[in-house]
Amino acid sequence: LDNWRRGATAFVDAASAVLQPATSLRSVRASWPATRELLTGKPGPSTSLDGVIGQDRALAVVRSSLAEVSSVARTHGATVNDVLLAMMAGGLRALLLSRGEPVNGVELPVYVPVSLRRGGAEGASGNDISQIIVRLPVGPSDSVQRLQQIASAMAERKAVARPSLGTTFRSRVLSKYLLKLIIRQRINVSSAD
Repeated sequence: LDNWRRGATAFVDAASAVLQPATSLRSVRASWPATRELLTGKPGPSTSLDGVIGQDRALAVVRSSLAEVSSVARTHGATVNDVLLAMMAGGLRALLLSRGEPVNGVELPVYVPVSLRRGGAEGASGNDISQIIVRLPVGPSDSVQRLQQIASAMAERKAVARPSLGTTFRSRVLSKYLLKLIIRQRINVSSAD
């Protein structure tokens, strides 16, 4: 019964989109810059990170003080997330170097989830997120230089309006093909900020 209801709701939504082409066109036009970025971004370099994740994977935890991370962010005109991404870039640099892989000029694309909730969205339920692809510079040995590059890239990416991933394309067929195209892009890392 639940599946039938979901199917009926999807059909009504699809019919509504067909019957209201101006609204649908505005939605597609608004989401196009972010969608184009996901579809046409330059694939990441081929590294040892590209392997299939299996049962042998390991989890490493790094603990730090939020006050310290916030202080670093304020000092360099960055955000806490920028600092965390810079730390990831430093860790990835060390990992690739330990495996004898080149790092000079290497930038690893990473999916970064971003919240679309703004002030005044209190009480709203569910997730309202999108993805940004940021290229983490693992070449620079200077951590401040890495942080500045990442903060600049994140500010540039955040300036583009992003639609919610769950509402961009309500059609199952369109969503299916869009996800297949996105998956074809080689992304080396996925962040869970």
